[in-house]
Order: sequence, then C-alpha cells, then structure tokens
Amino acid sequence: MLVDEGRNNLLLDAGVKIGETDEYPLLTDEEIRKIEKIIISHTHLDHMGYLPFMYARGCRATAGA
Repeated sequence: MLVDEGRNNLLLDAGVKIGETDEYPLLTDEEIRKIEKIIISHTHLDHMGYLPFMYARGCRATAGA
C-alpha cells in the first residue's frame, strides 16, 4: 500500500505475490524513486520480497518508524 499525500509518502510492505499472474506491485520507476519511507510489517516474501528490485530501480527510501 502506497500512501502519498503530495509532499510526503510511505510504502507499507513491498512484497511479491507468489503464484499470481502479476507477481510484483504495479509501481512505475518514477513512483519507486519517489518513495521516502518503507515500513515492513514482517519478513515474509509476500511483504518484503520486492525490496531488492526496488533498490535496483533507484529507490533510496529509509526505514519508517
């Protein structure tokens, strides 16, 4: 879930959908680069497995608290 209020945004979880037709979140490269904070609820692939791809695509978000 991407929460974007214009000047600030955060992403809650960044997982993969294993076994689905679209296995990854539908975020453009521009959206990925604009994310400022990421909060991961827990460490399963369906909640954090997309993170390596996001950082490879230019994400520089910090951990949210």
